[in-house]
Amino acid sequence: QKIREVASDGEIRFSTGMGELDRVLGGGAVLGSLVLVGGAPGIGKSTLLLQICSSLCKEYRVLYVSGEESEKQLSYRAQRIDVSSDNLYVLSENHLPAVMDSINEIAPDILIVDEALSVGDKGFANKCLKKMKQLKEEGIYENTLIVFTSDNGPKSFGGTDLTWFNSGGIFKNGYGWGKSFLHEGG
Repeated sequence: QKIREVASDGEIRFSTGMGELDRVLGGGAVLGSLVLVGGAPGIGKSTLLLQICSSLCKEYRVLYVSGEESEKQLSYRAQRIDVSSDNLYVLSENHLPAVMDSINEIAPDILIVDEALSVGDKGFANKCLKKMKQLKEEGIYENTLIVFTSDNGPKSFGGTDLTWFNSGGIFKNGYGWGKSFLHEGG
């Protein structure tokens, strides 16, 4: 389809509660979109996302899935930065079917997956696409913002010729460009 034929009206944007992030996202997050928050380990991605939850939970039900931290660790961090809401659900899980069961049970408006590469395996990219298609078929996709974070370096899956950069440069391993598995670093 030609770009000028694509209707751009009717998209639903909402504030994340952080003005600078809203600016970067073009005026707020778009319902039904996927946002990747990337950065070096320890830079504060998880803390930032929990801070955003504080604002989002005023109007939306949020499921925060962590593949690396326990629910207790998430609770400690939330208490430290004064984030508390009956609309914020946390799940410590790295098994994708269990995550999908929680999504179906809680029916969140916003899904945050903290450290996307810890929730899946080598075929993670394909699984994500399949699950997004499933969410779309179930009518959940259009009303859900999906946020993934990763600090595991640049990635390339499948037969693509894409090259991903980060502040550390380009990495090369035996599987093609980028680190392909969580245990290789991050």
